[in-house]
Amino acid sequence: MSGPCSAQVNGVDVAPLSSSDTGKAIEVDETDTIAVASQSTSAIGGYRIQLEYFGIRWTIAKGQSTNNQWSRQVKVSDYARYGAGVYRVHGVSDGSSSCDGAVLIDVGGNPLTSLVGIIALILVALGVANAFALLRVRPGRAVR
Repeated sequence: MSGPCSAQVNGVDVAPLSSSDTGKAIEVDETDTIAVASQSTSAIGGYRIQLEYFGIRWTIAKGQSTNNQWSRQVKVSDYARYGAGVYRVHGVSDGSSSCDGAVLIDVGGNPLTSLVGIIALILVALGVANAFALLRVRPGRAVR
C-alpha cells in the first residue's frame, strides 16, 4: 500500500498482505458479495477498483468521495470474468494524497469451468487424440 491510506477487503486489512504470494490471498466464493473500503489521512476525491487476471487489468468500480473514506460492495460473480482462480485487486484513490494498493483474491469454484480450465481440457483432448492417431500408424509406413 502506497500513500497515507489503509484498506480492507471483507474486513481484512490488506496492508500486511502480499500482492504476489498466492498463499496470502483472501478467499471468497464466486457467489459472494465482498466489501471493499479505504480511508486516508487526507481528503479522497475519486477512487477506482480494478481487477487483474493474467496481466490484464480492467476497472470494475469507480466513484467519488466527499471526505477521507469510501466503501463499495462488489458482487464477485459480476466481475470474475474468468471463473475460479486468483485475481489481483487494485484499489486506487486520488485526492490531496494519492494511494494505491493491491491484494490477491482467490475466487473459489470449479476450475474446470474457468477459461483456463476449459483451455486446459481442450489441450488435453487434442493431446490424447494425437496420441491415438500416432498409435494407428503402422510400423514401416511413413507419416504424412
